[in-house]
Amino acid sequence: MLLVTAFVTALFSLGPGLGFSGVVFAIAGFTAVNHPISTVVAIVTSRALRVLYVAFTQPVARATIDPGAPGPPDWAGIGFQVHALGFLIGVLLGVAALHHGRRRPTIERVFFGTLLFGLAQALWLIAWSGEGDVYFLYRGVGVVLVLLLTMLIAVAVAGSDRPLPRPLSPLPWTPTRRQFAVGWLVLITLVLMASLAAVATAGGPSS
Repeated sequence: MLLVTAFVTALFSLGPGLGFSGVVFAIAGFTAVNHPISTVVAIVTSRALRVLYVAFTQPVARATIDPGAPGPPDWAGIGFQVHALGFLIGVLLGVAALHHGRRRPTIERVFFGTLLFGLAQALWLIAWSGEGDVYFLYRGVGVVLVLLLTMLIAVAVAGSDRPLPRPLSPLPWTPTRRQFAVGWLVLITLVLMASLAAVATAGGPSS
C-alpha cells in the first residue's frame, strides 16, 4: 500500500519526485485518525529533540550575507500538493481500517489531533507563482481549509451514525453523518488529483 501511495503522489506531483514525502504524510494521516494523541506527542517530541540536538551540536550560530543570486522564498519550493494528497489518502485508509475495527477514538481527540498536526506540519501552505518574480502564499485561505478539512475528518472518524436531516441530503437515499463526511473526503481527494493532473498537463504553475 505504501508503494502504491508513493506512486500516486509522485504521479500527481507538479515537479520531479519519488513520492517519499507523500508516503510520510499518508502514514501521518493514517496515524492521526487512529491514534490522534500519539500523533501530536510524536510531533512535539520530534521538534523538541531537534532543538536539543541543534543546541548541543551548534551552540553558537554564525551567518553571513548570502553572496549567491536571489532565489524564491523557501516555502515556494515545498510540494504542498503532494503533502495534502498523501495526507488525504492516509486519512481515507485510516477511516477504512477503523470501519473494520472495534475501537474508535473520540471526535474531540481526532479534531484537535488532526488540527494540531495540520497547523504544525504546514498543511495550510498554499503557494503559487505569479508574473515575474512574485510569489503568493495564501496562508489565511490555507488555515481555513485545514480547519474545514479537520471538521470533516473528525465527523468521518467518530461522527454519529444517525442519518442526515432529509432536506440536507442531495442524494435519493439519506446517508449517515459519518458517510456524508467520508463522501466529501473522497470527493476532495479526487478533485485535488484532477486539478493537479490538469495543471501538470498545462505545463505547471505560471512563473
